[in-house]
Amino acid sequence: MLIVYEDDELERTVFEASFSPPSWGADAVKRFRKIVQHIDAAQSRKDLLQLHSIDIEKRASPPPKRILVRIGDRLFVSLSFRKMRDGHSVIIEEAIDYL
Repeated sequence: MLIVYEDDELERTVFEASFSPPSWGADAVKRFRKIVQHIDAAQSRKDLLQLHSIDIEKRASPPPKRILVRIGDRLFVSLSFRKMRDGHSVIIEEAIDYL
């Protein structure tokens, strides 16, 4: 699947080994990078949602085409999905810190 980043900080976290968002701990950065690897390996949304290693938060608030993936105690990354002519894409939208 094609991965699209809506947040430059999240994209930097993946591609720059020495970068991490200021409020994230090392475990959250490691978990986020691992999730991106799983997304890259998945062929479809169904493949991704069936992975037990991704902690998908079950909440009523996100729209149906949007999911929240836990990367820390209070830290989540929102993902959405889009079909394109040449396959599927995952949009990594933002990091959300729930208090």
